[in-house]
Amino acid sequence: MAKDFYRTEYGRAVLTRAKDYLPCLPDASVDLIMTSPPFALLRQKAYGNLDQAEYIDWLVSFGPQIRRVLKDTGSFVLDLGGAYQRAFAKDNGGALPSNLLQYPNTESNSLHIRLCKARGIEPHPARFPKALPEFFIKLLTQPGDLVLDLFAGSNTTGEAAESLGRRWLALSAIATT
Repeated sequence: MAKDFYRTEYGRAVLTRAKDYLPCLPDASVDLIMTSPPFALLRQKAYGNLDQAEYIDWLVSFGPQIRRVLKDTGSFVLDLGGAYQRAFAKDNGGALPSNLLQYPNTESNSLHIRLCKARGIEPHPARFPKALPEFFIKLLTQPGDLVLDLFAGSNTTGEAAESLGRRWLALSAIATT
């Protein structure tokens, strides 16, 4: 069952599983889906990541609903990180592909971290840097467009969308700050 966690001027964070909530969204209603799902990591994490074989089937199962809710002019950006089993890695001899964006995730005193500490809450274990969703939101949307994050975690995408004047919807099965 979906439950609003909080609302702001431009958006809302909903406590729900993306798989359960996506069917509730209207067709062609989203301008950008910017998300970072739990990864299929080499080591098991507290948030319950799947192993690689199960993970691929799980992730692909979202495809039809993602396509349905995206506008014809919409975009889908998926942050897969670099933490998969080594069989997916490719040695480029130190050269980075020209389409690879790298933003360090080195925050140690962000608002999120400070609020978590003040409230005695464990920070989300896998936040991505705000610069990543900011880049794609600026590139792929206009003010007033709707940005959806299917696996919002600490809601970095919603924070970025809010600061850029975009409407946003964040879905998260876990409650963080």
